[in-house]
Amino acid sequence: SLEVVSMSQVYEEKRLRYGGLEEEGKFMLQSNETDYAILAEDGSLGVAVKLFDAAIKVEAGQKFSERTYRLLVTACAEGERVEDM
Repeated sequence: SLEVVSMSQVYEEKRLRYGGLEEEGKFMLQSNETDYAILAEDGSLGVAVKLFDAAIKVEAGQKFSERTYRLLVTACAEGERVEDM
């Protein structure tokens, strides 16, 4: 999920920098437009949050590593899912 957010940001920067020549807000290359659309449909963060929620319900006293919490919180923040943090 973090990789998807990072890649989406790269495409957004490309769109802002190089796009808009033919039409406002469009990518310069159709392949970039397609890749960006595919990334926008990614649901891996939602799946990760659901898995985490299920895991803490099954094992109420379960403690996860600091890295697990950090990665999940970071992914939620970058994916603008504050309510899941």
